[in-house]
Amino acid sequence: MALVRKALCPLVRICCASLSMLLATTAASQSIGDWRPVPMRNAPPATTGFALIESPFETVLMLDGTSTTADYAFDGLTWQPFLSNLPRRDNAAFGRRGNEMVRFGGVANGQLFSDTWVSTTGGFTWTQASSPPSLLTDVSMAFDAASDRLVMVGMEPAGSWQTWFWQTGWTAGPSFATANARLVADELRGAALLFTEQPAGVAVSRLDGSAWTVLAQTAASFTFGEVAFDARRGRAVMLQPFDDLATVEWNGIGFDNAVPATGSFLPLASTAMVWFGARQELLLVLDRGNGLEVLRHAAASAPGARRFADPCGAAVLTLAPGSRAIPGATHTLQSDGPGSGLGLSVLGFTNADAGGLALPISLPGGSCGLQVDPAIVDIAGNSPATSSVSVTLPFSGALLGERYYAQFVFFANGGFPRATNGLEVQIGSPAIEGAFVESFDTALQRDPSASSATWSGGATAPGQIGGDGRHGSFDLSLAVQVAPGVYEIDTDNTVIPAARTLTGQQEVVTDGRFFFSDLSVPAGVTVRFVGTQPVQLFVRGSADVQGTLSVDAPDMPSVIQTSGPATGLPVTTFNARNSGVFGPTPGQPGGAGGPGGGRGGNGGDEGTDQGPTIVNGVDVTSGQDGDDVQLAAGHAYASLEVGTGGKGSLLTPATGMWQSPFPLVGSVYSGYFSPGGGGGGYRGAGSSPQQPQHTGTSTIVAGPLAAGGGSFAVLPYPASAPAGYSSLQHFAVGGSGGGGGGSHGYGLLSIGPNPIERWMAGHGGAGGGGVLVLRCGNRADVAGSLSARGGSGVVIAGDDPYSATTTDTYGISSPGGGGSGGSILVQARTASVSGSVDVSGGEGSVVGFMVNVLQSMTGGGGDGAAGYYRFETSGALQFTGTGVPAFSFADNRGPLQDTDDRSGSRSRWLRLSQTALPVYVRYELLVDINGLPVLFSDDPSVSPLAADDPAGAVQLRFQGARRDPVSGQPAAGSIGPWRPYARPGANSVNADFAELVRFDLVTDQTVGSVQVLDLKIVWR
Repeated sequence: MALVRKALCPLVRICCASLSMLLATTAASQSIGDWRPVPMRNAPPATTGFALIESPFETVLMLDGTSTTADYAFDGLTWQPFLSNLPRRDNAAFGRRGNEMVRFGGVANGQLFSDTWVSTTGGFTWTQASSPPSLLTDVSMAFDAASDRLVMVGMEPAGSWQTWFWQTGWTAGPSFATANARLVADELRGAALLFTEQPAGVAVSRLDGSAWTVLAQTAASFTFGEVAFDARRGRAVMLQPFDDLATVEWNGIGFDNAVPATGSFLPLASTAMVWFGARQELLLVLDRGNGLEVLRHAAASAPGARRFADPCGAAVLTLAPGSRAIPGATHTLQSDGPGSGLGLSVLGFTNADAGGLALPISLPGGSCGLQVDPAIVDIAGNSPATSSVSVTLPFSGALLGERYYAQFVFFANGGFPRATNGLEVQIGSPAIEGAFVESFDTALQRDPSASSATWSGGATAPGQIGGDGRHGSFDLSLAVQVAPGVYEIDTDNTVIPAARTLTGQQEVVTDGRFFFSDLSVPAGVTVRFVGTQPVQLFVRGSADVQGTLSVDAPDMPSVIQTSGPATGLPVTTFNARNSGVFGPTPGQPGGAGGPGGGRGGNGGDEGTDQGPTIVNGVDVTSGQDGDDVQLAAGHAYASLEVGTGGKGSLLTPATGMWQSPFPLVGSVYSGYFSPGGGGGGYRGAGSSPQQPQHTGTSTIVAGPLAAGGGSFAVLPYPASAPAGYSSLQHFAVGGSGGGGGGSHGYGLLSIGPNPIERWMAGHGGAGGGGVLVLRCGNRADVAGSLSARGGSGVVIAGDDPYSATTTDTYGISSPGGGGSGGSILVQARTASVSGSVDVSGGEGSVVGFMVNVLQSMTGGGGDGAAGYYRFETSGALQFTGTGVPAFSFADNRGPLQDTDDRSGSRSRWLRLSQTALPVYVRYELLVDINGLPVLFSDDPSVSPLAADDPAGAVQLRFQGARRDPVSGQPAAGSIGPWRPYARPGANSVNADFAELVRFDLVTDQTVGSVQVLDLKIVWR
């Protein structure tokens, strides 16, 4: 059916005057793009005088190279040499008619030839034909589908131009006068076109039968060298010779403006151009005098279609494969699959409203919606397999750049109507098409908060550290809120939803390694990491910590006492006498370390008065040692970690049996006391427990004081570290745990029938502080706090803290030692600290505040030593905050020497179109990989390589958002997920109706040098 606007208007139920006026306007000239390098496995050999022709076997042949003895076939990636019997010529004409390839004429050794050679074997063998035309120069050849003939034009020696036709032999056609002529086959309209230079400009003629009919003539005067037809976009492309080498396009109606070439094309010794159907692109092979280069025409997008809305009980409506909505040609709308019943095609010129009613409109009897204003309704077939409609467009320039809308609706007997999706069809190349180009000359559009790679001098340079940012921006939604302003993240199991990641896939972190693009912790917010794995925050760009990041070891379990001498203090919740006659009470478990930190030692189990309790060779009635400092595998100083955990306090008395007589406190209470566990060691030794003392004059019999954990010398950094050893591996040291308290009988009645009642279990030691690595590719700003403190103990007063009255039932248990501080390592390009950094050790548990003055005594486990913090920068470090221990440039700062394999960068939000909502067409990404330019695109006709492999040399992602009209920034709740494609279709940024868009680049340096040179985002 013919789609003619004047014929449509009487059928439209609403006035279409405004649409007619819109179509009556002349289409704007197109920006036709430029030429880009073709990524190939090898380059063709240097030669001159060559010609290009597409073979019947989906290859491009380079023939007649005068400097080579072989011809070459290009399959899209590789140039393969082959030999044929074709005599070599310069400036010959080639044409193809089905499987038949024809060559005419040419020059060899200064002699002009008029011979004809034919191949039906794809160019491998040739046969000479008889009855050639006369001698001709400047010959060109094209196929005319309307007459199933090859057409050739050339100039005879007298200066007249002749036309010849080839089918089974040569026949003469009309003569004409011109200064220059070139032929090209309009594959979509099935006609041979002739371009001639006339005194008044350039004329375009079409072969009608055996005569040339002038279609158009322009007053613009230009010459042309190479001419080829771009079947993807329905345009003839001409490359002008001489110094300008501008590209001009014939759009089927008129000429578009010339796009000049850059100076990099010059000088040229020889050129040839051909349409490569297998790759759907124009190829240009050129010789600069020092070797051949192959370029592709990276021009405006092809006419196509974009889906909108979802199918409702029917298949998807698309343009049929190979269809192009071009003036003067026919294209097909097609729906494959379920669609039973009578199928109707609905065509219109808007998908916004119909008859004053907003679209979509519910179809009768069902839930499906009409998506298109029904300007034309036609039968689309009733086959359950395929329904289709052919649309023929007038040969009119007024249609260029316009759009129409289509939908198929199916009506089955007795059933509800079903409908396809809507389809927006673009007629001709877009009337208004733009391209945003980031050439990476400056960092003006670079978002530093999410970027480690730098933009300068026309290329990106990888960041030293920071990682790939695969987990997206840090967000508190990844954490669990446990109190107002306090959030916890589990280093053993945190799920990052697909909507937040760059990969578009859900990520589960089980090893404490997070790869954020940027990180911000607001003031008043504490992010507390829990779990066993050390925290390693790889931040590709910058980290801004206004609140708190904590890997503190938890303090021992306690409640705040609300009455009595210990009011306001953290009193223990451990009942050391819980079992009574039911068996020995287990010692309190040692406290957990912060993520990556060591545990505290367990308290001793309640004694039985039958001697020490030995389990697997271990005296479990004594307090256990705390864990040593926790080191990464392969640590250079691994042999020094032994003995850094606080020692446990021994069972008291060591015999495990009360002696007779035994020490008394206040005549009736036991005086046996296990002094408590030692504190964990790290940068220094943990302290020993306090010597227990009674506040009166009573004698306390205590065992030996447990030793604090030994120190661990993390400095100096090993001078002869093994290959691959890093600061991250060396300085990520988890703190050690405090020792547990042993079993004893202090404060228990010295009389009674059951000896078990005369012992109690010991308190556990606290855990060591965890590991916090903050590794930023750009800046690290800490106005809040970073904390890796060791766990602290509790107050042991003997009372049940949950009882409103004094009970003395929990027992005055032996205290555990405090855990050492952990490690904080901050690595960044530059860093500023105006807040606090704390790696202090925890305090041991203390004994005191007894209500019964006869039992009143003091004592406590050893305190943990401080941990270590370190800042490594390649640039400036400003430290104006506070450190615990105090900051020292000599001790706490070092050069940044670590590297990461992957780094990346992100753009700011870009508004490409200042008016309408843009349709993003494709991207073109040019990357230098080890000195070779490689082109990536999400349009396979532009490049077979897409930058969508997370493990590839380069990965490109897009994110879209609606625009807030007041702020100009993304509207709340409108930011879509990261997507791999700009082009329309599945997983495209178009799905987010993006008025704003930004891009994200990741490069992998394990493949060598990777530099992004150029990114073009094409939109209309």
